[in-house]
Amino acid sequence: GGLLVGWNVHSFTACVATVTHRDVDLDLLENALHIIAHSERYSHLFNDNGGPPTVLGEYREQKTPGDESQAIKTIRQAANFWLTLDNHLGQPRLCDIHCCGFRYSVFSVTVQFVLFNQPRASCYYSTLPFGSSPHGASPAFDQVSEFERALMQINDSYLVESVL
Repeated sequence: GGLLVGWNVHSFTACVATVTHRDVDLDLLENALHIIAHSERYSHLFNDNGGPPTVLGEYREQKTPGDESQAIKTIRQAANFWLTLDNHLGQPRLCDIHCCGFRYSVFSVTVQFVLFNQPRASCYYSTLPFGSSPHGASPAFDQVSEFERALMQINDSYLVESVL
């Protein structure tokens, strides 16, 4: 288990780049993500993803609500978007979604998990051929398909995990 780090693309669409170790301190993680977001070295790399990665929620080995810290409870209630997942028969399972303090029933939302092998730094997944856009620029995040956006985020998941 641990904390989920990635992007809240819009509404209830999220891309989890990595799951931290369960002993990672939430404040330290949020500080590291803030540094990445404002770093000249890394911040430009996340422009294709609609912004820098953030803490999206938590992943529990088992569904045990009593084990969470007060900090997690507080953030979950105030967060624009918060996922709680657990491990069920070796697969992630949605326990709940919170949005602006409201808990949505897992039975009222459609959930799809796309599991992927994290790409190496030398790999790049895309449906767009290289050189297909004028002046060699890649298309803006909001001008490509949902699937292409997911691929962009998967590509950057390696960077997020290696920096953290």
